[in-house]
Amino acid sequence: MNWATNGITHPDDLQHCVETFTVSLKTGEPYDFETRFRRHDGEFRWFQVRGHPVKDDSGGIVRWYGLLTDIDDRRRAVEALREREIELQLIVNSIPGLIIVLRPDGAVESVNDQSLRYFGYDFNEHQKWKTNDIIHPDDRDRGVARFAEAVVSGQSYEVVERLRRHDGVYRWFQVRGTPRTRPRGPRCTVVLPAE
Repeated sequence: MNWATNGITHPDDLQHCVETFTVSLKTGEPYDFETRFRRHDGEFRWFQVRGHPVKDDSGGIVRWYGLLTDIDDRRRAVEALREREIELQLIVNSIPGLIIVLRPDGAVESVNDQSLRYFGYDFNEHQKWKTNDIIHPDDRDRGVARFAEAVVSGQSYEVVERLRRHDGVYRWFQVRGTPRTRPRGPRCTVVLPAE
């Protein structure tokens, strides 16, 4: 295994690579893992490493076929996306208002920290917003209907309704919802100004 001693494999990944490859040699099972290899210029880049045995009629392995795919750009893009999502969540949680993102069927996709604190409900209880006491019973049907109309029409909506604070007191809010079309389908972001 010259690749294990010639410095091509990143030192932090070497043991895992050797162990994975050794197990496959003993079992005859394919291998598939990610590791960093040193490029000709000295830069380490991430690769997906796949190996598949070719067997003769008696089941003996006659050779291994390997495929190394450079996935460094993809890994960097995924990491950058993860960092942007964390940054966006920090921004959303710093807004002095209640933000709830709903799917077209009314399922809650996300809520900001202010919403969790204001209502005193966890994420699962937010899912029941159409039937629980988040919206005052006298306002609930109108609020649910306005949401459904916005999903169908694709138009923003506003409705004034009473929402229950964590201490059981209902306070008036002007609720604004904005449907958005995204690759995974439409979503509706509901923004409730702070009291």
